[in-house]
Amino acid sequence: HNWNVHAFAPGGEVWSSSSPTAVFREHSAGGGVAAEVFERRFANGQGLTLREAAMFAATLESLVHEELTERFQTAMRVTGLRTQASLKDRDVDLLMDAYMVLYLSRMNASATSVEVLESLSKFKTNPYWAPTRKWLREVRREVVVALPADAEKNSAASVVRQLEEASYRYGRYADQECIDLKTDLMQHEGRTPGHVPLSRFYGAALRNGSWQFSESQAFLKQAGALDDSESQTPNVIIPNWIGLPSNCVAGSKFYSVCCINECEALLGQLERHVAAPAAAPGRLVELVEQLTSATVEAPRALSAELIERLEGIAARHSGSVPLHGRLFMQWMHNSFPRECPFPHLAGATRPLGMREFEQETGHRADLERNELAARLQDLEASTVNSGGVSDHVELVGSSRVWSDEEELLMSAQLAPLVDTVQPSALRAAALLFMVVSMLGAMLQTASSARTAALSGTGSSKAAKA
Repeated sequence: HNWNVHAFAPGGEVWSSSSPTAVFREHSAGGGVAAEVFERRFANGQGLTLREAAMFAATLESLVHEELTERFQTAMRVTGLRTQASLKDRDVDLLMDAYMVLYLSRMNASATSVEVLESLSKFKTNPYWAPTRKWLREVRREVVVALPADAEKNSAASVVRQLEEASYRYGRYADQECIDLKTDLMQHEGRTPGHVPLSRFYGAALRNGSWQFSESQAFLKQAGALDDSESQTPNVIIPNWIGLPSNCVAGSKFYSVCCINECEALLGQLERHVAAPAAAPGRLVELVEQLTSATVEAPRALSAELIERLEGIAARHSGSVPLHGRLFMQWMHNSFPRECPFPHLAGATRPLGMREFEQETGHRADLERNELAARLQDLEASTVNSGGVSDHVELVGSSRVWSDEEELLMSAQLAPLVDTVQPSALRAAALLFMVVSMLGAMLQTASSARTAALSGTGSSKAAKA
């Protein structure tokens, strides 16, 4: 689904600094119970079995579904529609538009009709809104076609199913905007593939109308999207910039829809072929030379420098290269500079959304047009005065920054898993959570039906008000 689940990523810190169960505690009903049970499995370095990991994912999916239903009820309320056996097609269209506004704006269940309608009017000026509405109708048609012959396509349950499918697919659909941004950035690359001189980055915002490229240097630095190893000529790292939280386009209290990390697919292919936590450097060279990405064709011959780097990593680890270590991911960044982010040391970065950055630092995350022009002038002057490469000269093949600090996701020696929590306890917790969720949904449905019965036919659509 391309969901970045909250608390799953370390946010610039070491992996053990966050707990994936924290996301459950955001739920008021059974989430706390589920979090407590799963947290006991993570205590003392323990993890989950395959079955428990599946239960973990199922619990999260249940929470997300419950939130989707709540958002659906909010969309019904703000549009003035009543819970009834079937809705008209135009009502469903209005309802789905309202739902997408809630989803894209990350509004909660307390959103008012005025807030939603104001956001909807703003979305109508966005060039991506019309294609999004068209895509949403296509998803609806596909779901309706797959319904049983006797199913009502416009019932509340059916519309919820259509919206659920849309939320599952939206991440892949929205990633096209990320691909467009990446393509735009590649047109401004400088001496190093995957790196855009900050002067060109700001130049694109001023001269080409690429308003997304206006983040301040301080924001880019803290987020880990800036290579300032050459202080006079800082560069924006394309895959790190693409993965910024500020590029996330939708979400909920459980997850955000962000740009797809293209490196994960490449690493996934290596994991499937190696089927082990580490591999010999020769084997990895053989596999990587056959990997194709959006910007790298295969087969190819890796450079002697890249092979030497990989062998150096292996020498530090008794002849094998850990696949889930910082040095190997740095090597992947050098091998696929436009797809694989540069892995900063833990604690060196703190990726935040623009609003969070401004609240935490007291500084703006982006620059106004006059500020961009002034900063661009300074950067261009600095490049010339330092004897650096002109912003308008293309050089290819320059060596990239390399640091020898290693960080491993986990140690090579894992202690035997001690089953301090019985599987039956996990099943009981999951069952308890599902029962609580089902009861909540049943009570909410009953309340909605009773309200509809009492309200009669006097309600009107907010859209017509």
